[in-house]
Amino acid sequence: MNDVKKFLFKNIGFFLIAVVSALYILKGLYTLAESGKTVMQIIGDGAISASVGFIIGHLMRQTGISYGNDDLEVIKTKSLHARLLDKISPYVNKLDEFCKEQTLLASTSIRQRILSRKGVMYEDCFYPDGTSKMLRITIPSDASREEKRVLKAKMRAIKKAEKVKITPLTPESLSVEGTNYNDPYDFGRTQGQYLRRKSGGDIIAKLFFGLLFGYYAIFLTEGNTDSIIWASLQIAIYLIFGATQMMQSYMFVKSECNARTMRKIDELQKFINQYELAEENDG
Repeated sequence: MNDVKKFLFKNIGFFLIAVVSALYILKGLYTLAESGKTVMQIIGDGAISASVGFIIGHLMRQTGISYGNDDLEVIKTKSLHARLLDKISPYVNKLDEFCKEQTLLASTSIRQRILSRKGVMYEDCFYPDGTSKMLRITIPSDASREEKRVLKAKMRAIKKAEKVKITPLTPESLSVEGTNYNDPYDFGRTQGQYLRRKSGGDIIAKLFFGLLFGYYAIFLTEGNTDSIIWASLQIAIYLIFGATQMMQSYMFVKSECNARTMRKIDELQKFINQYELAEENDG
């Protein structure tokens, strides 16, 4: 089964190319024209078409996430994360203090980078616990233009460093689902948040296509199967979008979610190493 999945995902681009090419070739058999429907009929048909398209897209996103969760690399990462959570259970009461320490270290590091670029010492601006000393630089009236520029730049850096706010690292964030360079403990979107955010854009896109399909129709030069072919064309287009969404969801789980879990593993391993070192020193 895994081999079939890998084959489908590896070659899905070729399948989409084949579908698009076939549709374009078949286009020559039909004439696209206004359907002649009333406004209410267009809205009704468009709403039905949009609903079908949205359902197809949503189900294919769910399928992509399911395939991502079944990926061997993702399974191994989740398994390692679960083992580490079991390993820290005897001294999990110390995890809260560790999280506070790591949050302070992370915010300190970010502030130091901001200040060092302008030649300002972190210790001059903040206490060891991260509280601001509210340092303000006075610019002498007789300072040269260049000196004023440098002092103003330092003052801006100090204010910028004081405004630094990062997502606190917590025991909960390390143990359940759900980076950014300046916010190392913002672990990103959960799978549920990803689906909800994408659903909003999907609804708008499907409504547009639904109304478009409701307004227009295709007519065969001969025969009476035009409505069936038109419905098939709509489904094919929705499937093309759905396949793309499925791939995006799969890569979201395999890349973003898996990387997030690995970051949690790194923090948990750091906590374990720190605790074990403390025990050795006490011993």
